[in-house]
Amino acid sequence: MEDEQEIADIIETYLQLYPAFKYVVHAENALRASQMMSNQEFDLIITDIQLDKRNALEFIERLRSQPKYYNQSIMVVSGCLTKEITLRLMRNDIRHILVKPFTARQIL
Repeated sequence: MEDEQEIADIIETYLQLYPAFKYVVHAENALRASQMMSNQEFDLIITDIQLDKRNALEFIERLRSQPKYYNQSIMVVSGCLTKEITLRLMRNDIRHILVKPFTARQIL
């Protein structure tokens, strides 16, 4: 999930450089991501922490509250991490946090 189209395009381009990512889809907000997840499965979810209409932490916490998504791989991308946000991410078993700006090598 990324609400800034330019950043979403960069992430998608980086992922397509790596053969393991055959299909990359983009959701511009948590509502759209939830809709997509209702009828598809994903190996990895990458989300910006600050989205236009909703904080991604709420999305992650709601996701983790469902048994189906306990072990879902999630990577968080952010330009503004605080200690509180980092602790909440850790409590939700987020192991991959990428700080903007980032390189292709860092995201892969």
